[in-house]
Amino acid sequence: MNFGEIGASGVIMLVILVFAALGFAKGALKLFYGFVCLVGTLVAGWAGYQFGYPLVLEKWPKIPEYGQYFCGIVCGILAFLLLKTLTDFFSNPFAKEQEERKKGSGIFGLLTGFALGFVICLLGMHRLVDKGTWAEIDYWIAQASDAAPEELPNLAKLKYDFLNSAVGKQVARFISQDESGAQNLAKLAIMQVAAPEKLQALASDPAIASTLESPKVQEFLQDPAIKESIEKGDTAAILAHPGFIALMADTELNHAIAQIDIEQALKLR
Repeated sequence: MNFGEIGASGVIMLVILVFAALGFAKGALKLFYGFVCLVGTLVAGWAGYQFGYPLVLEKWPKIPEYGQYFCGIVCGILAFLLLKTLTDFFSNPFAKEQEERKKGSGIFGLLTGFALGFVICLLGMHRLVDKGTWAEIDYWIAQASDAAPEELPNLAKLKYDFLNSAVGKQVARFISQDESGAQNLAKLAIMQVAAPEKLQALASDPAIASTLESPKVQEFLQDPAIKESIEKGDTAAILAHPGFIALMADTELNHAIAQIDIEQALKLR
């Protein structure tokens, strides 16, 4: 068979079919690579959520509750970036360096950078709130000493300055009720031993008194084991106390305790 037998139109049709076949093969390959990226991202995200979080928890015991989701998201993003780089290389190993730089600074790079920056900032701000709360707890523990501080630590003040800002009010939405309730209940338990007069002053507010006078709350606060733990400085024992766990499991009481602004009610700030 020669050119004369198939004719010009036949050659053109043959060329079209060849390019169509190549295009189909390339499209199928890209589809396969996309599937690999998707599956790899999901698997890595699940692994980070399931197995990465316990490892992070060992190094950072006070990681926020949503830290488990953060671990999954970070692992998923890292896996996607790695798989995307590999599949891009295999699909076009001779891509020009300039084109690669252009792809890296595209919309995906911007969105990824924004997402990671947002999550890191959110965790940092949550860390500030958490540190401020522990500064308050240290303040109440110190009330039992001879040189009891009169003012709240600067870190605690900074925490509330931040929470009262427009950004802080949005961040507060990510702090769970259980976490706020647990922090307040721990402070109330410490006040019962270290500063009982301040606890009585707090109970002078009828709205707060209705919560503090609850039989479950009183039973927990009056437990001798709580007093012993506080005198030893063992705050971890307070959190592990069965009465503490039971109060946190009571949704209504948990919510009521979380709503108490102890320092504001006592005009410490």
